[in-house]
Amino acid sequence: MKTRRKRIARPKRSASRQRFRIKAPRLPKLQVPKSQQRELAGIACLLLAGLLILAVALQTSGSIMHFLHGGLVGLFGWGVVFVIGAAVVAGVELLAPWIEVMTWGRGLGIALILVSSLGLLDVSAGHSGGSVGRGEGDALTGLVGTAGSILILGAVFLGALVLAFDISFRGTVGALREHYLANRPERKPVVKEKRAAEPWQPRNQVVRTESSEPVLVPIAGVAAPSVAPPAAIPTRGIGPAAAASEGADDELVAAPRRKRPIAPEPALSVVPDAEASPVVAEDEIQRVWVKPDLTLLDTVTVRKERLHDEIKANIKLIEQTLASFEVQATVIGVNSGPSVTQYELQPGHGVPVRKITALQNDLALALSAAIRIQAPIPGKPALGIEVPNKATSLVTLREIIQTPTFQNDQTLLSLAIGTDVSGNTVVGDLTRMPHLLIAGATGSGKSVCINALIAGMLFQATPEELKYILIDPKRVEF
Repeated sequence: MKTRRKRIARPKRSASRQRFRIKAPRLPKLQVPKSQQRELAGIACLLLAGLLILAVALQTSGSIMHFLHGGLVGLFGWGVVFVIGAAVVAGVELLAPWIEVMTWGRGLGIALILVSSLGLLDVSAGHSGGSVGRGEGDALTGLVGTAGSILILGAVFLGALVLAFDISFRGTVGALREHYLANRPERKPVVKEKRAAEPWQPRNQVVRTESSEPVLVPIAGVAAPSVAPPAAIPTRGIGPAAAASEGADDELVAAPRRKRPIAPEPALSVVPDAEASPVVAEDEIQRVWVKPDLTLLDTVTVRKERLHDEIKANIKLIEQTLASFEVQATVIGVNSGPSVTQYELQPGHGVPVRKITALQNDLALALSAAIRIQAPIPGKPALGIEVPNKATSLVTLREIIQTPTFQNDQTLLSLAIGTDVSGNTVVGDLTRMPHLLIAGATGSGKSVCINALIAGMLFQATPEELKYILIDPKRVEF
């Protein structure tokens, strides 16, 4: 049986005891505004910087000063200068009202500047970074070597500068560039002297010698002057006006007067005679164009021999597999394509087609490939078993051009496209496709296809019959 515990009631405290309870006095909280906290922290940083300067640089006497000197120099080496500088910078940032409030990012940047500087001093200046720098240098040198350590510490130093002082290297370089462009001396434009254009002389022309006698060009309103030999040309005037002036000089003595400038005589342009015009002698050279020989193109025979052996082995496997299931069938033909080969299978007398199609999975297992059965082949009394080739055979341009399908084509714009699944040659006619788009992924063979189409037309047409206009805006193909 379960027994219930009796609950014993505690005696209530007397009212007098509750009334005369004395509480311990609490000390008032010291509340300092944030602005004063910042100023006090700045004063503390500057005080620390001053003590460090006295202890390290001036080596002031005193036990605390000796302790600071030995400890700081042992820990940081020459890097104690960066410690003092970090303390000064932190104090100035905390006290200066125009500088933003000290953040964790700035503090982290100052600390990283100190740490990376100690490591750089140890690695580059021969263990001058104290114990801290030696630890960093030994660790990084063992991992990435001296050069790698300098690169890593230099990158950390630059990143710390960005964090601590909000420096943007991109903005700094841009400002320096703008300052240089604004203050650089202006260059005087260089004026190149223009040469006189040389007279155009057509090619393949034979110019006859000019006539020795000049031909005078008549000018409207001016009498044709008589051209005298060089020795008979007078120095003064020409014509009756000069004779009249000579007669007047014999009778009267004229007063001296200014001499008017004599107008220049009209220039006589000399042109060659019509009979002496240049005669162009063009050499008509009859060129006989010889079409390129097919021996310029390569052929591939090794892969064809391998494919021939593969076809023989597959024929044997197909017939043996069907015979194991008591199905009589014979391979009567093969259509070999570049990637798929079709085997024409003729069933024996009384063998139903559905019995062969039901064995598709067994044939695929024997051939180790995914096959497709076409029952029946249109126009033939046989089934088609399509088996992918183990290696895709190469279709060469020479094989397509040598085929009767391409040779018997009457058009001069035949395109050697390739072969189909059954191995039949595919030839296109460009006159029936005024717009042709060749698309595909990178490396799928678009450029090879374009070059093959162009080369195929070059093997069947002469330059007089076929001319190209190739436009390649991106300058990729040509």
